Amino acid sequence: MKARRFNDIMPAVNHVWAAEVLSMVVNTKRGPDLIAHDKTSECKFRAVQYNKLETVRWTAFDHQTRYENGLPFYWTLGLYWLEIPVKDVREKLANPDFLEQNVNWRELYLVRSDWALQFLPRLTKGKSKKSKWENTLRYFKMNDLPKVKDSYRVKKGLVHITEGVNPNRFLINGIPIRI
Repeated sequence: MKARRFNDIMPAVNHVWAAEVLSMVVNTKRGPDLIAHDKTSECKFRAVQYNKLETVRWTAFDHQTRYENGLPFYWTLGLYWLEIPVKDVREKLANPDFLEQNVNWRELYLVRSDWALQFLPRLTKGKSKKSKWENTLRYFKMNDLPKVKDSYRVKKGLVHITEGVNPNRFLINGIPIRI
């Protein structure tokens, strides 16, 4: 399967999973990916099938660092492992149900909003035959994640609460975290 097509489908699959395990809702409008009455979160996932974890990074638009809108805002940074390589996914099978069935495991790191500000914004430009673009991006590195305070087992994975995140703000699998 072409990577561009895969990248159009897989984020939505991961967002549905994250919303379910965090007892939030996928936002279908502009703004953060996950919403609840008392918080919001922007999701970034990275496939780690063949990557070493120490080289994993997530990419975010600079404007996403300003998604708070009066509610507590968090980064939901995820990793996922697929059973089959993307190049082996047949186009006609590439639907959300098929892709979800082929995710072996996920790990999710809940990170406070201001953590992202340590990564300087970088202007990126490019063009193809069909378009030109200019974006300001931030690149988050796995090695720079805050220390994990606690971890919770969920369907097909783990949710990690990192230093600086108030665990009382979250429900994991519909159950309040009380520390």
